[in-house]
Amino acid sequence: MIDSAGFLDDPQQVVTRPLNHAWFYDERLKPVVEELSEQGLIPVLESIDDDGEAKVHTLRFHDLRHTCVALLIAKGAQQYEVMEHLGHTSIKTTVDTYGHLFPSVRDRIRQALTDTWAEAREAPLRPASDSCVISVSRRP
Repeated sequence: MIDSAGFLDDPQQVVTRPLNHAWFYDERLKPVVEELSEQGLIPVLESIDDDGEAKVHTLRFHDLRHTCVALLIAKGAQQYEVMEHLGHTSIKTTVDTYGHLFPSVRDRIRQALTDTWAEAREAPLRPASDSCVISVSRRP
């Protein structure tokens, strides 16, 4: 299982349950992000909020989640696959959040039809001797 430091006892073991978000953020992500930000390896954005206070923005947990989804979609993952990976209970949540990243269905269908038409035009015609004739007779 997972030890107190968050590592698997057996590296070949597969964890089938999600990690605890708070634990992962506090114990793994935040310390690494802070260290990499201090070293200048992660961009840091400074801004002024509505109260005139300076704020520092850096990598957030959900930035990793969104990057993961973008990479999955770029590699051809379908909407339902992304939904399952993220643990969404509704495809609507996935599409509402990440729908803009999926390629246009119209473009994909248009290209599939164009490819099919091109393949059909290039395919050799069958000779007449290969044609199939089916005779149907009526029963009395």
